[in-house]
Amino acid sequence: MPRVSIVIVNFNGGALLRECAASVAAQTYRDVETIVVDNGSTDDSVAAARGALGDATLVRLETNTGFASGNNLGIARASGELIVTLNNDARLTPTCLAELVAAADRHPDAGMFAPKVLVSTDPTRIDSAGLLLYVDGVHRARGWQELDGVRFAHEDEVLFPCASVALYRRSMFDDVGLFDEEYFLYLEDGDLGMRGRLRGWACWYVPRAVALHLKSSTAGKHSKVKAYYVERNRIFNLLKHTPLPLIALSPLATLYRYALQAFAALTGRGASGGFVRDYSHGELLRILLRSYVGALRALPAMWRKRRAIYGRRLLSRREIYALFIRYRLPARDLAFKD
Repeated sequence: MPRVSIVIVNFNGGALLRECAASVAAQTYRDVETIVVDNGSTDDSVAAARGALGDATLVRLETNTGFASGNNLGIARASGELIVTLNNDARLTPTCLAELVAAADRHPDAGMFAPKVLVSTDPTRIDSAGLLLYVDGVHRARGWQELDGVRFAHEDEVLFPCASVALYRRSMFDDVGLFDEEYFLYLEDGDLGMRGRLRGWACWYVPRAVALHLKSSTAGKHSKVKAYYVERNRIFNLLKHTPLPLIALSPLATLYRYALQAFAALTGRGASGGFVRDYSHGELLRILLRSYVGALRALPAMWRKRRAIYGRRLLSRREIYALFIRYRLPARDLAFKD
């Protein structure tokens, strides 16, 4: 039985899946199995990658069930005690897996591990080095677009990993559950990470484990799909994990974020500026309203999940507030970094 299981969720990945699978085959760590879940692709991505996939287990789905569900199906098939989630648009350097496993051995009480993920089109810059959290439920990569350097050279505890490339301990899944499939796409890794943190599972950043990632290649960097799910799902995160006093204050934080993002849209900066270049200000407003309607419909279910999560939490309220302070995400980064 392999110690590590790698789960790759693919949707119309094309050549990206072939490169991803080839990077797995080139790993120096060999006690591993690979499970590819194809989410109803309509292209020839699986056929194009078949040679690179080797003896990987392939799960073919008729429809696109979403990133969360696809990963859950792969995890259910996995036999390893350590689970790696790997986007089809990400690639591992040859020693990445070995370094992640070594870190898991060094930190047996941690449940999550975040590698140093670099931008594939500019490997001098950080794609993610763990994730940070804004008070209204949005999260984004620590170090996004920054030059790689001394700041990102040291192994340290971070909030939680980006699931584009992450290692999770199976015992953490057994404790807190898998990805919440109601998210479908985006921010589900933050939900899983916070559920783990509230149960006392730490996350370590492993700078010697290096991967590369082509961000948002499936849904699109400024797509309507991404804009909708990010805004709706951040409300899910807010309701499920955030202390009630911070929920009460969060509308002010959201208004401040919106003000900065509106300025960014007007000046052509950040993700908001990119979206209105591709679509329009009116379309951005319509998607924002749709996301609130979607979140409102799911409110009772999310509140029930919150009660279950908080009913099992091991962290004190002081420790929870400390997480929000230590790993806070500046609103300016959200507004002006694309």
